[in-house]
Amino acid sequence: MNIKRRLRVSYIVMLLIPVILLLATGGVIRLIYDPVREHPELPREFYSEIYATLAEEPEKLLQADYLEQLESLTGYQGRINMYVARDRRVVNSLENIPSGTNGIEGSPTIVVTDWDFRFADGAPGEFSFLVSDTERVSGALVSAGIIVLIAVAMLLVTNGVFSFRMTTSITRPLRSLEAAALQIANADLDTPFAYDGTDEFQGVFTAFEEMRVRLRDSLKEQQRYEANRRELLASISHDLKTPITAIKGYVEGIRDGIADTPEKVSKYLDTIYGKSVLMNDLIDSLFLFSRLDLGQERFRFEGVALRPFLVDACEELQLDYPSMEVRLDEQVPEISVHADSTQLHRVITNLIDNASKYNTRHDASVIVGVEATGPTALVMVRDNGPGIPEADLERVFDSFTRSDTSRSSRTEGSGLGLSIARQIMIAHGGSITGRNLEGGFEIRLELRLASEEDSHH
Repeated sequence: MNIKRRLRVSYIVMLLIPVILLLATGGVIRLIYDPVREHPELPREFYSEIYATLAEEPEKLLQADYLEQLESLTGYQGRINMYVARDRRVVNSLENIPSGTNGIEGSPTIVVTDWDFRFADGAPGEFSFLVSDTERVSGALVSAGIIVLIAVAMLLVTNGVFSFRMTTSITRPLRSLEAAALQIANADLDTPFAYDGTDEFQGVFTAFEEMRVRLRDSLKEQQRYEANRRELLASISHDLKTPITAIKGYVEGIRDGIADTPEKVSKYLDTIYGKSVLMNDLIDSLFLFSRLDLGQERFRFEGVALRPFLVDACEELQLDYPSMEVRLDEQVPEISVHADSTQLHRVITNLIDNASKYNTRHDASVIVGVEATGPTALVMVRDNGPGIPEADLERVFDSFTRSDTSRSSRTEGSGLGLSIARQIMIAHGGSITGRNLEGGFEIRLELRLASEEDSHH
């Protein structure tokens, strides 16, 4: 039984038991003492007198001394109130019992209103009285008190039992949750949580277990990010120090007169310029990567027709990389994608630039293809290069990752091209993946097809 049902049953029981005990107590007390169950026993003389008066001289009831005479006939002197009403308004009374109390010294009263009559002028009248029957009070209060005490005791025991059971059913899981929280606080994220109950706490423990797993995975991810961060700092230092060292050496060569001819000076200056351009590209890439990572780079999404966009990109990149064939597959469907054309062009450029760095074949080539797959489009950039070792495949889109761990000069660059491409694709709501093919490597870009809203931009 779940906690909600247990609480509901407990509340119903704890409400019903007082009601039942109250009714039972009232019934017992009523059996012992019922103040209105019968008329008081009055002498025959009283009845003879009152009936004769009501029939022959009802106006006598308006006399105060007559009410005292009637009181003397009842046998309840000093314990009776009499009221005479005319047109429902009291016109004469005799009061021994204080008004607003229930009898004398807490004794019960009996109300008698049996005498309706008419005055001589035809006005309706009513004669009634209250009797304090002290003889019937004896032992009633004591018995009622004992019954009430028994009822209260039963109520306390019942509520105590149900409260204890409910408290136990809640505190036991709470202690287990406290132990689980302390386990997490002590960085023990490898021990699973277990709960064998079937109540609402089962969902809480399931959430705790899911939180433990996520925290454990998050911690491992954080450790991996921290390792990548350290590697990133080391890579930045290396990639900045290398051209700076070269620039410094060539400047010293010019200053010390080692470059003693105009041709050597020109060669040194060209090298210095090339290294400074490399540094500038690295800094620009770092700045772009940082803006993408912080979500500060602005995107202008619109519907981009893929075929003409890729035709222009391939023609432009063919001029930038004359030693490598860059062409578009002939089987490209006429579709549009939801994209920022400038940022998507940057992605294509980074992929082809990366392919050119690692492809040493004399017939190096890159083929760009497109496939429509339901609500998305796949842009495939395939080269005929050596591919990437499987061990490095998962990290190929991380910052400063290169398949040549020696970071040779031939593959000089920022090492951020593929990482920037991944950040741009994430901002597009798409994805980027890579895989080795027989005789090459392929990178796939998944983009959403353009919607009607894109066509309005």
